[in-house]
This record gives sequence, structure tokens and C-alpha cells, in this order.
Amino acid sequence: MKNLFKVSLLLVITTFIFSCGGGTPENPKDVAKEFLTALAKKDFDRAKELGTETTVQTLTLIEGMAESIPDMKTDDSKEEMDKVNKIEWGETEIDGDKAVVHYKSVDGEEKLDLVKVKGDWKVDMKKEG
Repeated sequence: MKNLFKVSLLLVITTFIFSCGGGTPENPKDVAKEFLTALAKKDFDRAKELGTETTVQTLTLIEGMAESIPDMKTDDSKEEMDKVNKIEWGETEIDGDKAVVHYKSVDGEEKLDLVKVKGDWKVDMKKEG
């Protein structure tokens, strides 16, 4: 009986831990915030987790350039985080499995497109030609 209680308690604790953090945020705006924060910190792995396959490919190219260009290697993450912290978040438009998060940064009005992939919102950096 004690073992059953221990196993049940362990399952409850494990479920609680995994449901409270470390995963993907549940709404498009939170995904967008976490994505931009990861980019500001040059945490490409986390940013890739929050992106579609197209976004992962784009970030892989950016990450490669950042490693090969000396000016991009400098640690300006504090300056970039200041920019992220100054973002004014606007409206989030959701249409089924697609969303657009509007925001205003020091660079002006911007937006991030997101799509739902296997139930999670992902940033979709489309290639523009």
C-alpha cells in the first residue's frame, strides 16, 4: 500500500512539474514574447523550439552567420534585452490555426506570424522574396 501511495504521489508531482513550465507557452502572444527574448539572448536553441521548420532553417542560417562574423559575436544581449523589454504589445489576431501578433519596437510597427503545429503555437518566419 505504501508503494502505491509513493508511485501515485510521484506521478502527481511529475505531472505538476511538466505542466507548469519548460514547455511551449499556450497563447500566440506569450510564444512571441518568449521567441523575441530568446533571440535577444542569442539562445538560438530555445528560439528554434518556438518556431516552425521554416523558422528553424532561417535561424540556423542566422546562427551560422553570427558565429562567423566577428561583430555579431560581441555580447550585446543586455542591449537587445532592453529593446525587448520596451516592446509595446498590440493586438493578437487569431484565425483558426494561424495568428498574427502585432507589436511596436524601437524599429517601429512590426508583427510576428504564428501557426499551430501539433497543438502548439510556433513562430513562422516566412521567406520573403
